[in-house]
Amino acid sequence: MPEDKTIKLNQSELDDLEVKYSNIRSLTRWGILLVSAIAIISSLYHLYASVYMPNYQLHLSLHLMFMIVLAFFMYPVWSKALSGKKGLDKVPIYDLILGGLSSAVCLYWVFFYNDIIYRSGMESQLDLLVGAIGIMLVLEATRRTVGPALSILAGLFIIYAYVGAYLPGILNHRGYTVERIISQLWYTDQGIFGVPLYVSAIYVIVFILFGSFLKYSGAGDFFINFAYALTGWRKGGPAKTSVLASGFFGMISGSSIANAVTVGSFTIPLMKKAGYRKEFAGAVEAASSTGGQIMPPVMGAAAFIMVEFTGIPYSDIIISALIPAIAFFTGVWIMAHLEASRVGLKSVPKSELPDWKKLLKEKGYVSISVFLLLYLILIAKVSIPYAGVFSIISIIAFSYVPDLAKLYREKKYWVLAGIGIAYVAIVAIAMYVLNLSAMMSIFYSVLPIVIVLVAYCHFTGKKLEGMDAGKFRLALEEGTKGSSGVALACATAGIISGVATLTGLGLKIAMLVSVISGGSLFIALIVTMIACIVLGMGLPTTATYIVLVTMAAPALAAMHLPSGALIPVLAIHMFVLYYGVLADVTPPVALAAYAASGIAKSNQFKTGIEAFKISMNKAMVPFAFVYSPAILLLGIDWASPLSVGSAAFDIATMFMGILCLQIALTGFWMANLSKIERAAMIIAALALIFPNVPGAIYGVAALITLYVLQKSRILAGPDGKFMDGFRKMFPN
Repeated sequence: MPEDKTIKLNQSELDDLEVKYSNIRSLTRWGILLVSAIAIISSLYHLYASVYMPNYQLHLSLHLMFMIVLAFFMYPVWSKALSGKKGLDKVPIYDLILGGLSSAVCLYWVFFYNDIIYRSGMESQLDLLVGAIGIMLVLEATRRTVGPALSILAGLFIIYAYVGAYLPGILNHRGYTVERIISQLWYTDQGIFGVPLYVSAIYVIVFILFGSFLKYSGAGDFFINFAYALTGWRKGGPAKTSVLASGFFGMISGSSIANAVTVGSFTIPLMKKAGYRKEFAGAVEAASSTGGQIMPPVMGAAAFIMVEFTGIPYSDIIISALIPAIAFFTGVWIMAHLEASRVGLKSVPKSELPDWKKLLKEKGYVSISVFLLLYLILIAKVSIPYAGVFSIISIIAFSYVPDLAKLYREKKYWVLAGIGIAYVAIVAIAMYVLNLSAMMSIFYSVLPIVIVLVAYCHFTGKKLEGMDAGKFRLALEEGTKGSSGVALACATAGIISGVATLTGLGLKIAMLVSVISGGSLFIALIVTMIACIVLGMGLPTTATYIVLVTMAAPALAAMHLPSGALIPVLAIHMFVLYYGVLADVTPPVALAAYAASGIAKSNQFKTGIEAFKISMNKAMVPFAFVYSPAILLLGIDWASPLSVGSAAFDIATMFMGILCLQIALTGFWMANLSKIERAAMIIAALALIFPNVPGAIYGVAALITLYVLQKSRILAGPDGKFMDGFRKMFPN
């Protein structure tokens, strides 16, 4: 029997790492049962709601209830409590009370919905009390899940709404009463129950559940092993495996930390073993993992909020996001290659790697659901929640492929026939008796496959390789748990957005940006970039995106490109998103880098600095697509060869700019660079990243010159002269 060279991820160890870096309680016994039950009920409810959409406001209230209750049960009051053991294995009584209170204020919307709508703008004292408690509970739950910065910022905005009449200059407004503020934030769609929470409840949780089911179907193992098989034999193979695997994993997970922990637990030890410095190993994984939030099709919560803010279809957004995402991962790949060349690292022998063809044949079915999801969204134009649920059902169905194949090999035709008959019968009943759509009929037809296989394995004592009850439970549980932090960040960001709308602060900040920039697009982009990075150091990407788009987007939207055209709305939103993501690897608060450093056992701050350096191309790409929207595939006349050629030119120069930047940052190409050569490469990178013909000429000339210089030095040898090497390059 051939040796199995594939890697099996230890789910228990991965869960422990995620708990460590997300400050979650390590619950036991009743605590586990309580949290699991709430999470599973929540996931089942959200799957149901995605197909049979209930009342909008009631759905948001129930969504917030599940998320806020889980936050109080899963996260301790103080993160420093995690340094000790006491009290972390159970839910304390005060958090049970807070959980109950959270349920009460959210269910208040459910039970008194008609009365609240009738009293809109004239809330009773009880309404105001419930709203005030609800706002405070949201802020506290957010503080526990995503850190204090977002809650503090939201609190300052609430204070600003109250004291604005006493503030000078641009911050001045007429001021609002406590009653008006509570009404705005709790009883309108311009506050906590606004667009961000709507996106979390409708889109985000379904996609997080999709990623969770895909993970427990074995997709995580497949993506990592497939990436290892394709790249391990190349120079710097383990680091390139990290880049490719994180790109694969990022397609299904919008969480930087989850990506870093899952992929990094395998790739970081491999990189260290290959000879990479431990800080560099952690940094490559951290940088690659943050790419998950800009990698289609999931792209984290911000992409779905972008849909609601811009009105641009999700299918168009993920198509536009593809080239910049590839550019980012290409930059990290180049950095890994150059570092391996500089240090002189060797590749992994092919004999020690999995066979990619065998992997694809035996396990490739786990990726079919990803392509099905893309088909449903891009081609079939199915609603996003519906597409997500249908794709989850397909994951469950495809997970039984090994079991069905095994039955066929064992000639258990009677079992296969039973499954087939049950399948046809269920589809027929659903379509012609219950009058369900074809898609819903297929949805329900998966049930007989599950029932027959589970029953067969139960009575024969055989192990089910597909999605058994345990995996199904864990997928449901993890889906809602993974949504809690995102949902609460969205709810609290809704407070900030609501106050900005109430006070007109967004337009005032836009005016301020215009004044500071003096009408210069470049300076306005720099100001926005700095604000994104500074805010992002303490806020989740989603919250950073919402706050900055609310404040800065109006100013940027009024500015013109050098061509005289207005900046496309999508380019502005993508610009803000990219710099919000960059904050995950920007010290001093670089959560993805710190998670990776824990696996690498490296210095956290040094790993963060290294990850920021590797991610620098992510800081340049947004400028490229703002100045050339064609990089986002916007404004291209596909019938015009000139327009298509111009777009191709802009994309090519951007990639060349990334190459120059990574060469400069590494200080190596074919040999070490001198200070002058590094400076020349930085200038070339800047010239190329803003698409223009003179810049492209300089950039290409700089690359050719550096190639000739370095190749000549190599051919001349350590003791030879430059001209000797030059003559060897051009002997004639």
